[in-house]
Amino acid sequence: SKQDSYSVYVGLGAFHEWERTDLGTFTERQETWRLNNYWSYQHRLNEQVNWYGTLYLQPDVDNFKDYRTLVDTGFVVRLTGSLRMKVSYNLRHDSEPPRNLLAVPVIDREKTNSQYVTTFMYEF
Repeated sequence: SKQDSYSVYVGLGAFHEWERTDLGTFTERQETWRLNNYWSYQHRLNEQVNWYGTLYLQPDVDNFKDYRTLVDTGFVVRLTGSLRMKVSYNLRHDSEPPRNLLAVPVIDREKTNSQYVTTFMYEF
C-alpha cells in the first residue's frame, strides 16, 4: 500500500456452509466446506474520487467444479464535506445454481447475475 494513493488486500480462508433451497416440488439441502479467497484494491484517484474493486473465489473443497465468484467494483465520489455518491457494479456467478426442471413453472436459477447501484451517503 502507498499512503493516500492505493491499498491492496489479499485473503485466504475457509467456511462451512449449510444451504436449504425451496425448489417448488422439493427442497434442496447442501452442506459443504468452501475455500474463501479474495483480492481487494482501493485507489484514491484524487481528493474527491476513490475507486475500489474486490474479487472473491469460493470453490467447494470436495468438488472444484462447484465454485462461486463475486466481483464488486465502483467509485465513491465526495460531493460535499458530508455527502458522497457511490456508483457500484456487482457480478455474481455460481457454477452450479439451484434448479428444478420438473416444477411448473421451471425453476432454473441463472448462473450469472449482475447489478448496478447508485447510493448517496451522508456523514454526520
